[in-house]
Amino acid sequence: MNAMTTLSTVAIAVPLEAELVDRIRAVDPSVTVLYEPDLLPPERFPADHSGDPDFKRTPAQEEQYWAMLNKAQVLYGLPNESPAGLARIARENPRLQWVHAMAAGAGGAVKASGLDQETLLKFKVTTSAGVHALPLAEFAALGILNGFKRSAELAQDQAAKVWPELRTPPAWSAVPRW
Repeated sequence: MNAMTTLSTVAIAVPLEAELVDRIRAVDPSVTVLYEPDLLPPERFPADHSGDPDFKRTPAQEEQYWAMLNKAQVLYGLPNESPAGLARIARENPRLQWVHAMAAGAGGAVKASGLDQETLLKFKVTTSAGVHALPLAEFAALGILNGFKRSAELAQDQAAKVWPELRTPPAWSAVPRW
């Protein structure tokens, strides 16, 4: 029997767009996906897995949040995006088999949770490390080109409707030569 066939309940522990939750549900209708957006901090922007830092659950909501997480074999996100949340779910949920962390630094969070090796061997922790490598590389290249081409100056000139006859080129002598 495939190990994945025994996984029947996934809980979304962090903010996630509803359409993405629907896509997860559509993968395998036999898997129950627990998702209670009212128990999660609202996203401030897409992929904001921490959500609004001012969000507070009522005591009843807090109890409901942990009850939901404790029903799952799989967690999407660290509970409350914190090492303490990971430690609590590891202690309370004997069915836990897998935690997929979305935020950077999952290894640091696992270490900071203070969980002993025996407890850590009871479930897997995976991350999305590397999934943003290409967009980050593109962003870095954009920053370099913006600096060399002095895009901010160009934008200021355009806003002021100033068109210099000669724009001083970047100081190429300051550019490292490899």
